[in-house]
Amino acid sequence: MRNWVKTTLFFSSFSPLFFIIFIQNIKFEDFSKITIKSFQFTQIFQSNFIAVLMLVLFLIPNVVLIFLISRCKRFTPERKQINQVAYKNSDILNYIATYLIPFFSFKTDKLSDFIAFILLLAILSLVYINANVFYINPVLIMCGYNVFQVNEQSVLITKGKPITGSSMNFYKMENNVYLGVEIRGNNG
Repeated sequence: MRNWVKTTLFFSSFSPLFFIIFIQNIKFEDFSKITIKSFQFTQIFQSNFIAVLMLVLFLIPNVVLIFLISRCKRFTPERKQINQVAYKNSDILNYIATYLIPFFSFKTDKLSDFIAFILLLAILSLVYINANVFYINPVLIMCGYNVFQVNEQSVLITKGKPITGSSMNFYKMENNVYLGVEIRGNNG
């Protein structure tokens, strides 16, 4: 998989944070002062640049994620027997606790804070991409997907639950990471 796809998935995994920063940038206390005649988009946000950037960083990676999932399903799947299953959603919870929650206190109102935020994000993206853990993505969980390790060597992202002894269609996303789709009428 090309690094731009992994980078997009990284930004998708951080998109809940970007949306929270977008919300934090809204001047809710000033809403009562805004009238329909005097309304200007610039009155709503503390920083228009940060608001637009965070909204773009929230929307684009998730649109690409939806495209990637639908694109994977266009290719011919491998039908694989499930011999061993381990639930991996807890990896996503560790990711949220370790990387996303500490960012909630990050302020972007000073240039130095914003630069530090960008640098930390760049470092995390390099680690995330090079460690090939792009499947650790809370957006996938919010969309109803679960992450499993199957047959010891494969990571399976699926809305279904793989059952030992059954078969599933595996659509390759990257090396040992697959999108799994239950086979209709599967009796094992």
